[in-house]
Amino acid sequence: MEDPGAHCRYIFDHFISKCNAKQIFFLVQSYASVCVLSLMEQHFPFFQDRVKGIVVAQTVHNIDTIHEPDHKTWIRKRCLNWSSDHEPYLSIYNDARFGCLTASADVDMADAIIPKTLSTTLTIFDGLSRSYTIPELASQFETALEDVGSEEEADDDDDGEVHTLDSLRAAQQRLHQ
Repeated sequence: MEDPGAHCRYIFDHFISKCNAKQIFFLVQSYASVCVLSLMEQHFPFFQDRVKGIVVAQTVHNIDTIHEPDHKTWIRKRCLNWSSDHEPYLSIYNDARFGCLTASADVDMADAIIPKTLSTTLTIFDGLSRSYTIPELASQFETALEDVGSEEEADDDDDGEVHTLDSLRAAQQRLHQ
């Protein structure tokens, strides 16, 4: 049985590095973040050129294991961690352990992160494909969520999730302009 790192290297060497895609995105969970960031360190020119972003569900990587300053900068601009905490959905904060922004998925279990955040993650990938960085996208989402708060105060109803999705769609439309 091979270890997860060997599996990721095999997939990268035999499939990802050989594909014709100009824009590649990773959506990984937990320990896979360590494997993908190890690949990034080994193949940094490839990642700079073709990998537009990495979104992680409940990362376990540590930025202290990344030694090159330009690699850390790339992570800060191109990676997002979804966390299973109970902050409001898409509350964004910087966790120094990871070197990238973290967003709350507002779920009880890490296994529920990807299903709950998939639509937003695809919006993030879309923004990254248009040369936005994670911090720039986070700013767009924070503005959208502030708009949600204003709408909820005005409406005083209980369907905040619908307002959040509508506001995120509006933020996505602004990205396309």
